[in-house]
Amino acid sequence: MKNILSLRSFARLMPSALLAATFVVIAAFGQETSGTISGTVSDASGARIPGATVKVEGAAFVRTATTDSDGYYRMLQIPPGVYKVSVTASNFATANATDVNVALGKTTEIDFSLKVGSVSEQVVVSSDEIGRIDPTGSKIQTNITPRVFDSLPKGTNLTSLLKVSPAARPEALSGSSSMGQTGGIQVDGASGSENSFIIDGQEVSNFRTGALNPNNNLPFQFVQEIQIKTSGFEAEYGGATGGVINVVTKGGSNQFHGEAFLNSFRTGATAATFRQTNEFIRADRDEFTNYFPAFALGGPIKSDRLFFFTSYAPQIFNITRNARYFNRADPLNRTEVGSQTYKTKVTQEYFQSRLDATPLNNLRLSSTYTWNPIVQEGVIPAGTTGNLYFGGLSSIPTAIFGGDIGTLTGNKLTDRQACHRDIEAAGHGHG
Repeated sequence: MKNILSLRSFARLMPSALLAATFVVIAAFGQETSGTISGTVSDASGARIPGATVKVEGAAFVRTATTDSDGYYRMLQIPPGVYKVSVTASNFATANATDVNVALGKTTEIDFSLKVGSVSEQVVVSSDEIGRIDPTGSKIQTNITPRVFDSLPKGTNLTSLLKVSPAARPEALSGSSSMGQTGGIQVDGASGSENSFIIDGQEVSNFRTGALNPNNNLPFQFVQEIQIKTSGFEAEYGGATGGVINVVTKGGSNQFHGEAFLNSFRTGATAATFRQTNEFIRADRDEFTNYFPAFALGGPIKSDRLFFFTSYAPQIFNITRNARYFNRADPLNRTEVGSQTYKTKVTQEYFQSRLDATPLNNLRLSSTYTWNPIVQEGVIPAGTTGNLYFGGLSSIPTAIFGGDIGTLTGNKLTDRQACHRDIEAAGHGHG
């Protein structure tokens, strides 16, 4: 019933939020959501060529520019991805550069040297001739692209790859684990609470702790690129004294594409600890089954002008514990006095829809709506050691409600307990 209500509330909120995010466009020039391509065009002798036409083409992006009197060109606000860049000029052969990678927050330098000839002739610029270093910035950052996603072992969510940055390392105490936040990354010695987390130009750090709420720890099905700034970053990120984790989500393209799959894990862990009586206590394992279904679809609404991308990737965690109750902890006089079976199901909902529009050659608009509540059904009481409870039957949870419900104890009580946290359901746009 709770899932039905949450889906109904989502269905009511999603159209209005997406519509608002689409038409109420927020200028986000202070936050990086794109990259830049720049360079020069010259002839074989090194003389610059003014008036040459430079064209950048990608899966959902086409833009042209003209070199100035010094043969220089620069294109801003290019979404992260792989592109083809071509240059044409009168009385010169056309030059092409393929597999040009545009990284988030970086400038890719491509200089072209055109040969005299007809426009129908082709000159191919190899990737070795494309600048590897951004000469326009002094910040230190690591960009994690889809190629890295596919080549490295990782978890299901974006924070599992943040350790790719040389300045980042896991820190269990960073952030506030009691609040359910997932700040646990230390950057250049600063705690996780000193980091700043940004998704599509909007800061999503917890306003009290500075850590990342678990429902904003997006699955990789939503993520296009991750940028980790460690030092020398711009003034607009002045609130971060650690690192800046900047994320850009996926968008649609001129071709329809999609995916659907289901990952599941079923296993258990055995907990063990020592007591002062030199007794080795082995707790029974909790059984759990986790499901990670995912569905994504993207494509054009109007070719070269308007694109969509929608993804739904809930994460479902089921845990069952066979709780054993003992009258005391002393192993010499301990007796098992009862047992209970507790179950909990935690569903982290992740739905995202994005629209990208290019109404003009030099204007690009995008909007994103994310629905990400956390729904918990059933509670497992904390044991003394794993599934072992040494407080006797009095430690079994009990609540008196009166009326027709009366008194509920054990799993009859915990199975009815539930929590629905709409920590953040956001729609935002930028241009």
